Formats: sequence, structure tokens, C-alpha cells
Amino acid sequence: MGMIHVHWGSHTGGARNCRADEYDTCEYFILIIGIPLYLSFQGCFHVIERPREQRERLCEFAQTFLDLPGLLRRTVLPLRPLSTLKRMWFYYYFLWMLGIGTASGAILLLLLTLFPMPMPNVDNLVSIIVWSIAIAFVAALIPYLFLRRPSRRQARIRSIVASGLGFFSDPADWAEQMVTRVIPAFGIAAPTSEELMRKAEELLKAKHYEDSLVVARMALALLASPFDHPLGKRAEDITEDCLRAATEEDK
Repeated sequence: MGMIHVHWGSHTGGARNCRADEYDTCEYFILIIGIPLYLSFQGCFHVIERPREQRERLCEFAQTFLDLPGLLRRTVLPLRPLSTLKRMWFYYYFLWMLGIGTASGAILLLLLTLFPMPMPNVDNLVSIIVWSIAIAFVAALIPYLFLRRPSRRQARIRSIVASGLGFFSDPADWAEQMVTRVIPAFGIAAPTSEELMRKAEELLKAKHYEDSLVVARMALALLASPFDHPLGKRAEDITEDCLRAATEEDK
């Protein structure tokens, strides 16, 4: 007699913008009674796991802005709900299902080799199904591994943020509570996108490019529709100016 699998709990899945010990991920609460019956979005997070680089700077950030005694074994920073990370969560579990199907199919093929079915057409049909699942798994795995890597622009933005704050994250993705914790360090009192953009412009004119980029990206985090808002477009322009200036300084 078969038994129905029952399970519930919060699960992270998928990752983007991975570098060494850091990545962005998404978490869902899932209820399974035989099959998944309920999903509840829990949030998006930037995760830092046992960092080997810039540990002192990361500890200072955790103490100053997160009210933590230092870095935990797994430090989690809240991000805005990001559709890209939500999609990666489902992509990740789709890959798991394909992987399990491929492994199960390989075992089945082995058993059919050892104990052939009396009807050869059945063996052929099973072989076609298993190989189709295996090909689908490989075809889905390759783009998934590519999507885990940050784009060239994101890698440059995050590297600049890491050089200033210690961790490899884009402030445009931060949750509002993260922004409000960090902005006092830049002399900003009011947590509004207008005030942040005013400060970003000021820092850009003073040629403080790294700080200007961080503040402009935080302004994007406070905008509901950054791509359709004039301030969002200006924040992206400042980002490009800062990236260009940083590239010229590196030459």
C-alpha cells in the first residue's frame, strides 16, 4: 500500500548574481500532500555565506546597519519582491523534477537491460521517454547556469558597491528597510527618492563616483515603477556616468 507524502516548510530556490559566497535568492512556503497544494511567497534575499573576502568590512556593515554582533554563518539581507528571482525559484524546482526524472529513468533503463520486458516495443518506448527527459534536463540546465551569473553591467555595479560597503549587491534591489538603515551614513535624513537623487547629484558633481552610484541605486529601490519615472531614468543616467568614470580611473 502506497503512502501519501506530507511536507510543509519554507524553501529557498534558485539564485542569481552569484559570486563566491554571495547570491540573490527567493523563498516560498510550500505545502505538499502528495502533490504541492499551497505556495506562499516569503520574500527575496541577498545571502552571504561564510565569506572569505572583505570579512572585516562585512562585519562592520552587519554591526552598523543590521544591529548584529557580527557576521552570522548565513547573513540574509532583505530585497524587494523581484519577479526575476520568483521565476528562478520555479525554474530551480522544475530542474529538480527533471533531474529526478532523469535519474529514475536511468535506473529503469538499467533494470530493463537486466530484466527485458517480453514486449520489445515497451522497452523502446521507455527508452525514448527517458532520453527525452534527459535531453530536456540538459537543455534547461545550461541556460539556468548562465542566468545565475550577473550581467556585465550588474557585475560592475555590484563590484563598486562591494568596494564601498563590502558585499556584492545592487542597492536598486534592496527592500525599503535596508535603504532607511543605510542612508544616514551618506548624510541623508529623509528617506525619499527625491532626497536621495539630490544627494546623488551632489556627490556626482564632487566626483565621489562610488558614493553617487550607491545613492542613486538606493533611490531606484524606493520607486514603485523606476523605469517609467523621470527620477528612475535620471538615476540610471547617473549610474552610467559613475560606471564610465570608474572605468576611466581604472585605466
